[in-house]
This record gives sequence, C-alpha cells and structure tokens, in this order.
Amino acid sequence: MMRFLAAVMLLTVSAVSSSAGDYAYEAADFQDPARMAGKLTDHNLGKLEKWKAGKIVLVEFAGEFLQSKEVTSSVFSQRATGQVTTKTSTIQLGGDYYDSVINRFYDMVKAAFEENGYPIVPRDNLASLERYKSLELDMEKTTKGYKGSAFSDGVSTKGLKISAEGLGLFPTNPLKAIKLAVRLAELTHDAEAGSAMRVSFYVDKGKKGAPVLKSMDIVLYADMEANEVGFAGNKKMSYGFKRQNETIFKLSKPMVNKVDISGPEKGSVDMEKYDQGLMALLGAAVDMLKADLKEAKKD
Repeated sequence: MMRFLAAVMLLTVSAVSSSAGDYAYEAADFQDPARMAGKLTDHNLGKLEKWKAGKIVLVEFAGEFLQSKEVTSSVFSQRATGQVTTKTSTIQLGGDYYDSVINRFYDMVKAAFEENGYPIVPRDNLASLERYKSLELDMEKTTKGYKGSAFSDGVSTKGLKISAEGLGLFPTNPLKAIKLAVRLAELTHDAEAGSAMRVSFYVDKGKKGAPVLKSMDIVLYADMEANEVGFAGNKKMSYGFKRQNETIFKLSKPMVNKVDISGPEKGSVDMEKYDQGLMALLGAAVDMLKADLKEAKKD
C-alpha cells in the first residue's frame, strides 16, 4: 500500500463548496461507465481514424493542482453592507505527491488508448530527441487566476502546474509557443508517430477539502502531411498538421468525491483517504474515456 507523509491543510475560513452543478461521485454509478460517459463527457474520438492518428506521441501531460483560494465579497455587496469580507483556504500536499498522481494518471490514460488500438510513443523516446531537448520546456510552474464582477464575489486562485515525468509543459511565452508550434509536426515525425496529443486536468477542492476533478481535456494534432521543399540539390521534407488543437475529449462537468479526508489532528489531511478519493475520480474519468473510445470504434 502506498504511503504518503501527512500534509497540513490550513483553513483560515472554510472554503466555498463545490458548485451545485457538479457531479457527486458514486462508485456504483461506474458499473456502467458508458452510461456515465453519456452524462459527463463530450468527445470527438471518432475523428482519430478519419484524421489518421495512428501511433500517438503525448507531447504534454499536465496536471494543475489548486494551492489556495481567496474569495472577496462583490463590489455590490461591499456597498450594501459597508464591509469587505474575505475567505481564504489553502491546501498544499507536496510536490512528491502531485508527481505520484500525475504519473499514475499518465499510465492510465496511455493504457486506455493502447487498449483501443492507438499505440503511445514511450515518453523516454520523446525526451531523448534533440529537437525536443532544444525547446527547453519547463517541468512545473505556478499559476494564478481571477474570476469575478461587480455583482459576483471575486475569486483569486493560485495553483501548481506540473508535467508527467520526462515531459515538459507547453510554453505560455509567445516566442517559445510559436517555436513549438512550428516544430510540432516535425517533432512528431522524429518520434515515428502520426499524431500528437496533449492531456490536461485540473484538481480543485470542494467542501472540507474534498477532491474535485474540475476539468480534463484531450487535444489532438493530426492529419499530417509531408511536402518536399527547397531547391535542386538541397531539398528536404517538411511536415505539418492539417488538424491542429482539436479537442477530442473533455469532461462536461466537474466531479467531486465527498469523501471525509480529515486527519487525526484539527486541520490535517489523511493522505491515504485523500489519495483514494482523488484516484477514484481519475479512474472514473479514464473508464469513461475507454467507453467513449469503444463507442467511437463502432461508428
């Protein structure tokens, strides 16, 4: 059984609970993953065959984990009450734990595609390519977000975004992003694959720190074409994708596992309970992905 060091969840004030529109996870529901996939996912996996996906190289596998959330009362509320109300919650479970989650999830998603006839290039093969190394991609970064208006509370979030072992994160720097976009098809060809894929997911927290799989998205670059370029005596092959940044799978609503993760001490987390709760959500997402892949094969 896996063991994790206990981590502390500091709650200055209780966090905002998950949305009423979230799906509350029940293990029994996933005795029929195809039925649940019809309720909780949107997909375009039938395009894998049409766009000649073939062997796939996973060029990014990124997980983002909420670290802190601060909720401030709206401007309208402040004017009405004359008070500014702020609620802050923090959950930090440690980089080693997040690494373990993302690498286990990588293996699960990889297996889902391979079981349905789409081989995945080993990530070590990709990481060893000089063209990939030259990109000098970051392996993790902190993230910030804000959502709010004059009539709704302002929500500021901070998170940690990390990649699966051996893979980098797609850059947000414009120059690096352009550099990668230009090289992506050639990188895919170097990896002896027919298409490239990016997988991302976001882990939020619900009431009392319960794990929430807020989103999961799979994006495809496919339908590769090769063209001979240059002039006589100095010609070479150039590769490009006709289909780029195509979303082929996503959760249609967040999933929350209302498991009690309380540790023995006030404000502490039982890591084993938290891990079981989160991995149950990720496992359910993969079960639905498998069901959608099988459905796409029938069409």
